[in-house]
Amino acid sequence: MLTETKDVLIHGFYGAGNVGDDAILESMVDQIAELPEVNSITVSVYGNRPAYHGLHPVELVPGRDLDRLCKAIEASHVLIVGGGGLLQDYHGFRLSDLLDKPLASAAKSSALGYYGLPLVIARVLGRPAMLYAVGVGPFASNEAAHTAGWLAQSVNAATVRDRGSAELLQGLGVTNVSVTADPAVSLGACCGADGEGDRAPDERRLAGAGEGRTLVGVNLRTWPFSKSIGHDTLELARGVARWLADEKGAGVLILPFNSGRNELRLARELQGSLPRGASEILSEANTPAAMLATCRRLDLVIGMRLHASVLSMAAGTPAIGLAYDPKVRRFFEEAGVPELCLDAGGTTLEALQVRVGEVLGDLPKWRSRVRAGIDVLREREQHNLRVLSRLLAAGPAPTE
Repeated sequence: MLTETKDVLIHGFYGAGNVGDDAILESMVDQIAELPEVNSITVSVYGNRPAYHGLHPVELVPGRDLDRLCKAIEASHVLIVGGGGLLQDYHGFRLSDLLDKPLASAAKSSALGYYGLPLVIARVLGRPAMLYAVGVGPFASNEAAHTAGWLAQSVNAATVRDRGSAELLQGLGVTNVSVTADPAVSLGACCGADGEGDRAPDERRLAGAGEGRTLVGVNLRTWPFSKSIGHDTLELARGVARWLADEKGAGVLILPFNSGRNELRLARELQGSLPRGASEILSEANTPAAMLATCRRLDLVIGMRLHASVLSMAAGTPAIGLAYDPKVRRFFEEAGVPELCLDAGGTTLEALQVRVGEVLGDLPKWRSRVRAGIDVLREREQHNLRVLSRLLAAGPAPTE
């Protein structure tokens, strides 16, 4: 008996020039496309940059065009919202964002508006919906927290990427949530990247400066919700990068994960504070697979962005996270290496130097621990597909 195949719509923060979000999408599409129940995949994108860099055919629709989004939801069998840290209110939230604003305005004013409204539309149209490996929180207002709880309880299935997210939702009365893992942990496994491709020129210049030279990746990001974190972390990165260059003879590869001007400005500021030849800015690894391959060739990554650590560890390279948001610490706890996460605000240069020295002093031990943790997360991440398969099996066909 032939299995009826169905059409899937994925809505998330894709095509916005962020390697981490696009890594989530690439892993999701590459895995979902292999499910026998799936006929086609459409992706609702936030930005206008390339979103999916894999080999499977996908159709793109603009996620902030309400008319086209409604048509895409109606034409689908299942709506997926995720993955990523979607349920939070960093940009504020009012319930009216879901009720009386155009989607483009809701997207600018709140994450819950942009990600919640498609779930409401799917419910009105009778389409099954799934929250797929999302991160939850933090919330500044009870209104936002309870709206997130209502959205999560209203969907047909919900998976979250860490226990902290599950605990937040359960505290809001959500009963249908299961803990899985961030889809990006499976990127290396599902795309078959071996990390042996050609090095970017930036990498070659650093690696060629000395046989067997230690290479450390550094990722910084701006954080508009705390000026002190942004300034303190830049100074921390400058200090540890100088120490690595002067005391360890290491090369520093600066890893922008976002194509926006602010992150590139930070990268240039960091490079400008270091001795000539001590660092390079990685300018060509602008796809998830290319960044994964670069991370695999490094000895260590020190990163602010969550997915700088996720992709590094998925590549088998130890990472030290600088936590500016609870999601960063949660990831290291889920991966079984909480001691590799330090606070972005308040960590001293001496404390970071000690941790970096410990990792570089026994790389085989830390690589083994990281790989063991990622293996656990990859097994958990597969539950996202099992949940989706059950939803596809039960989902209705769209009306003509």
